[in-house]
Amino acid sequence: MKEIWKDVPGYEGSYQVSNWGNLKSFKFAKERILKPCDNGSGYLMVSLLQDNKQKNYMIHQLVAMAFLGHQPDGTMNVVVNHIDNNKLNNHVDNLELVSNRYNSSCHKSDVGACWDKKANKYRSYISINYKDITIGRYTDKQDALDAYQKALANIHLYDGDNKAFRALIHQLDV
Repeated sequence: MKEIWKDVPGYEGSYQVSNWGNLKSFKFAKERILKPCDNGSGYLMVSLLQDNKQKNYMIHQLVAMAFLGHQPDGTMNVVVNHIDNNKLNNHVDNLELVSNRYNSSCHKSDVGACWDKKANKYRSYISINYKDITIGRYTDKQDALDAYQKALANIHLYDGDNKAFRALIHQLDV
């Protein structure tokens, strides 16, 4: 596939990003390819300058904005997923727009369960409206994962009452 360049939305005429994940600057009347750096979590990032203000962006975000129409709104409802799980592969064919829940689940085998050191058990939980709701604590990890799956399948029944939702999920165990 041929490398295609597009303006970075909001930085038209100053910066362009390619479908391969490369970035170039036209600032200071000189075209140059920018070198990204690691953001500390394995993602490549660059700093863009506009009106004497510097803002950091992850390369995959810029590619998704230019080529997939991604519009980050700060809510994280729609996020950019690396299909092959390689954070360094920012080629447009490796990126997709997905829900935050899907993005978390496709990169983690134990979504909905974690070890609770104090209780010495696995805690099963589900996030609804940005709040973690504990479903229960289990000695067996698979039981905690199963409880999460039950909660996920019945998430449409959640009415804002954590205790009632937890009781409903436990009733499904009987």
